[in-house]
Formats: sequence, C-alpha cells, structure tokens
Amino acid sequence: MTKKRGTIIGAIALTLVLGCGLIVGNAFIASWVMGAENKPSPITQNELFTVTPNESFTVTPNEPVSENQAEPISTSSISSQQDTITSETFSANRVSTGIVTNESGQTVIVEYYFDESDRTVKADVTVENPDDEVMQFAHEGITAEQFIERVIGQEEYNSWASQVGAPTRADRRAEADINSRYIDGNPDESEISEEMAIANAIQLLMKKYALRQETVDRFTVTAKYYTKNPDVAVPAWWVLLEPTNTNDYSEIGSYWAFIDSSTGEEVGLYSAVDGKG
Repeated sequence: MTKKRGTIIGAIALTLVLGCGLIVGNAFIASWVMGAENKPSPITQNELFTVTPNESFTVTPNEPVSENQAEPISTSSISSQQDTITSETFSANRVSTGIVTNESGQTVIVEYYFDESDRTVKADVTVENPDDEVMQFAHEGITAEQFIERVIGQEEYNSWASQVGAPTRADRRAEADINSRYIDGNPDESEISEEMAIANAIQLLMKKYALRQETVDRFTVTAKYYTKNPDVAVPAWWVLLEPTNTNDYSEIGSYWAFIDSSTGEEVGLYSAVDGKG
C-alpha cells in the first residue's frame, strides 16, 4: 500500500513539473512571437531586388513630403540578389512593390502601378533610415519610371511595363529620338504669321490637287510652326487639312503643306494618296 501511494505521489509530482514547464514554454513562445510582430526581422539578401541600370539618369523628387535628409541611392552599394518578380503576372492599376537596402542600412521601398485612367506610371517611395527616420515621396511619369527602374533593375522594369502597357526604356529612347528630330516653337516678327501660312497653303493645295472650294469647306485646318523637321530643311509652317466629318475621309482624303516661314513659299505639298506622312 505504501509503495503504491509513493508511486501515485511521484506521478502527481511529475505531472506538476511537466505542466509548469509547458506553461513557462508557452509564455516564452508567446513573448517571442509578440516581439517579432513589434520588431520585424531585417530584410534578407533573398528579399532584395537587383539594380542593373544601363542608362545614366538623375532621379529628382516630385512632390516630396520630406527630402532634406534624404540620402541618394547608390547603385554600387545596393545588394545584388534578385527577387522572383518575373514569375508574376501584372495588370494595370495593380500595385507592385520593390525593396532595396544599401550598405549604409538605408531601405527604399517603392510601390508602383500604371494608372490606366491617365496612362501614367505612378510611384510612392518610402525611405527608412537606420536612425528610424522615415521619408516619403510621390513620383509620376518619366521620373517615376526612372526611379522604379533604379530600384528593381532595367530588365525587371521592362518586363513589368510590357505586361501593363506602360512605356519601356526602348519606348522612351524612341520617343526621345523623335522629339530630337521635331522641334516646334513660335516664329519671330520677321517670319510670316499662322494666318498667312494657312492662306498660302490652301491656295497652293487647291491649285496642285484641283480642289474646289466646297471640298475645302469640309476640312478642319490646323497649323504648327517647326524650327526643325526631318521633312524640310528650313523653319516652316506645317498646315494640315483633315475632314471635319471623319466619315468623309474615304471621299475627300486629307492634305498638308509645308510653307517656308521666311518667304511664304511652298516647301512641300502632299495628300493622303501620295503615301507620305
């Protein structure tokens, strides 16, 4: 009987010891989890994006919340592990995120998307400094595109842009090339006015293409002055005649003329059937 009682007491004691151990263990785990929630783990190398800029550009903040203490992002000091962003399927207006940390401990988080309503790339940037100071910036358009590419890399930016319909780097280079060939402006006092350029263009087009006045009356006329245009060798007015009613295009076509802005003479006269333009 005494031996049995001793066994029972021993079992009870063992149960109490194990129970206390579980309570202490659970308290420790709960404390660790709560601590993890309040103090996030640092970003690891595998969570960073690669920055591989192939173009030289300067990122300038647009509508900064605070920028006095902002530290420039150093492409040479940014970690070089690439995220699995290429495996995702993107859609316009969906917010994507890129994160990068440099050697000084500064973390840059960019949340970006392609706004379908105004066909513009937009980005919200958060900069977290090691001293816990947080700065925020808002970018859009070309500035946003450059900043996103700076954070996630050119290849990843182009992949994302192609999927959502945003401009890729190749698109921007082509656009810059076109813009460098076409330079518009305003004529000085020594050059002919827009009204005179339009009058001369209509008269010359009517003569060359045997247009009647009732046909000309069905056109909307616009004019633009170019100091540089690949189709002409001199500064000129470009005058365009387009059907006011687009349904008339197949019947009356369209016409345009380049008028020398200094002399008022023709530099070139064209129609839609000429296959130019």
